[in-house]
Amino acid sequence: MDTSKHMVIIASAGRTGTRFFGDLLSSMIPGSYSVHEPDVLEGLTWRTWERIRTFGVYHMLLGRVLGRTGIRNLSQQFIAGRIGRQQLIAYLRRQRSAYYRDIPGEPIIESYYQWYGILPAAPEVFEHYRVVALVRDPRTWVASWMNFGAHFGSRDLVSRFGFRRLDPIMAGDADYAELWADMSPFERLCWTWGAVNGRLLDFARTDPHTRVYRYEDLFLSQDRGRRLADLLQFITSFSDRRFPSAFEEGLLRERRHASTRQAFPDWPHWTSDQACRLEKICGPLMRELGYGEEADWALKITQPPEDSGAALEAHSDSPETPSMRSSTVPAGRPSGDSSRAARMTLEGS
Repeated sequence: MDTSKHMVIIASAGRTGTRFFGDLLSSMIPGSYSVHEPDVLEGLTWRTWERIRTFGVYHMLLGRVLGRTGIRNLSQQFIAGRIGRQQLIAYLRRQRSAYYRDIPGEPIIESYYQWYGILPAAPEVFEHYRVVALVRDPRTWVASWMNFGAHFGSRDLVSRFGFRRLDPIMAGDADYAELWADMSPFERLCWTWGAVNGRLLDFARTDPHTRVYRYEDLFLSQDRGRRLADLLQFITSFSDRRFPSAFEEGLLRERRHASTRQAFPDWPHWTSDQACRLEKICGPLMRELGYGEEADWALKITQPPEDSGAALEAHSDSPETPSMRSSTVPAGRPSGDSSRAARMTLEGS
């Protein structure tokens, strides 16, 4: 594999505009190449067919069905311990070798949220790389997935075709593994947010080429231009080379791949029961990332839980499993030890 290529990896828990963001950054870096490896089990688009021509039918279709190719499969297999670190490195080198060799532009920007599970292989697969770990407020993230319906909902083709989403059994989370069958889609999404973002932060703490950025700071804050400029400088500055870039703040006003379905409400309209369930699962990690500090949120999670926890989820077309009482959900960060994590210093702040 040609390790001289300069790589930028954008990883997240999804619903953060990673595909749009990769294309946006590529438009600001002359000569760069943006690629998003689409998951055929999450829907087919014209870009999917374009990637089939690029990666090949086996890699994009047959290999995925067999569980042998694709970032999602590799991520889940590595997390579950079915393949080791050296196997993961070998698979990535083999899968990416021919593809990267044929791309003339640099840096290559890979924007696909499923990279979260295999980032530990990056230092040995790529000689020159930068990782952007993109995180989002769990309250808006969960609501976005509930409206989108593609995770534990009616549009979840991965589950419908008999494949697995990341779950506590796969991740070795014994506490939640016992409860998973009775957890609602809302609670499963809360757990997923903690499990995925916990892995991103764990990697960022030990890898000098990784930085954590918040979705809200880059797309919604008043000083989003300054924050994007900081990120742009980070991903274009390598030890052996500095890539030119042209910053265009106006492009941040564009929004793509956003859910237009708003059946599931924003968190200010949640019941206290709903808020308490998310708080118990996501609380320590969301606080570490600077979320959940509003007075209105504090009021919601200190009110006596209402006996209507599943009522809000009924607004979504996500199929419901029996709703759990919030008292049965173990508190704290899923699949991780929050006691060893000091509050993160977010880049660009």
